[in-house]
Amino acid sequence: AAPKDAKRGRAAQEAIHKAIREGKVRADVIGGQLIAIDLALGDRENAEKDAIDVLKLDRHDPAANAALGSLAVERGDYERAERYLRRAIATGKASAGAKNDLAWTLYRLGKLDEAEPFAREAVRALGGSWALRETLAAILIRAGKTEEGERELAKAEELAEKAGVPKGRIVSIEIDRARILKAKEDYEHLKMVMRQLKTRKDLTDEQKAEVKGMDW
Repeated sequence: AAPKDAKRGRAAQEAIHKAIREGKVRADVIGGQLIAIDLALGDRENAEKDAIDVLKLDRHDPAANAALGSLAVERGDYERAERYLRRAIATGKASAGAKNDLAWTLYRLGKLDEAEPFAREAVRALGGSWALRETLAAILIRAGKTEEGERELAKAEELAEKAGVPKGRIVSIEIDRARILKAKEDYEHLKMVMRQLKTRKDLTDEQKAEVKGMDW
């Protein structure tokens, strides 16, 4: 209920923390549920703390490793993310989200050959997610598999629109589109997309650097 009712989510979070403090339950036994609540509440500070507490008892816990990996991805610390996400996936119990995060991490580290299989696994498990489709598209496009990458990007856009995200809103998709246009030598449309990207105010520092490096 935490994503829909923050008050109930915080009550559950505090109840679990209290039970752990009082020794009524071990952190590694209930850690998966607690971390899920933390993340649903957007409470990254507690998610990181709770995941670390779980790993002190069970360093292979898939939920705790995946959470720390995901948080490291958000910070752009891909070396740290890779360590935790590989550990999560090695358990054989990792979610599609964790596989997607590892695929994205490996892509950002330039390990496209390793990234692609994880991205495909994530899409097979949760093909209705535009974010997972877009990760696969980004990897394929940068690996030179432009046609398949373009198809996956179109699916990602379609799913995003169905989820209520207007076309053109997602910066990463527009960057992917620019790379497709470059590969197809469609310089007329490429100039338009690049011009729009350079005037946007919602790019992350990482995206700004990528767009600057794409100044063809």
